[in-house]
Amino acid sequence: MKRIASFALLFLVCPLLASCSVEESVSPLAPDTRFAGTLSMDLRGTATVRIEAERPEGPLSVTVRVEGETLGLFAPGAELSGLGTEEPFPEASLTLYTAKLAAPAYPGGACGAEPVSIALSLARRGEASRVAGALAVYCGEGQFTGTPKGMLRLSGELPRTP
Repeated sequence: MKRIASFALLFLVCPLLASCSVEESVSPLAPDTRFAGTLSMDLRGTATVRIEAERPEGPLSVTVRVEGETLGLFAPGAELSGLGTEEPFPEASLTLYTAKLAAPAYPGGACGAEPVSIALSLARRGEASRVAGALAVYCGEGQFTGTPKGMLRLSGELPRTP
């Protein structure tokens, strides 16, 4: 009986000890970190992407300008901007950049008179300048979940700029 009580106590104490360990820190972006480049978009066009850190631990400022076919999801040539985040995954040597962007209604498009919400996600392996990801397009203002109305895949070089 004492052995069972010892194991029960061990299972209660171990998680507490593990939570008291030294906190792992993730290095934030330097305030002058910038990435910029032109990515291929679904072989139909290009997307010029600019990512800037406003401050070391704050949100990223993200701007995307799409040239070419947008599958009628939003107006081509529109400059989209919004706030984003950088999520490092050191165990996978991967960094994920995400942003929530907005576009005005595109009456001839798939969403009709509704404004368009666009979720950007780009992944980078290690220190490579090549990224890949997508723009997921949703109908409705601030709508970033559910089934997207369409996806535009992105890939190309997004190097660090001075």
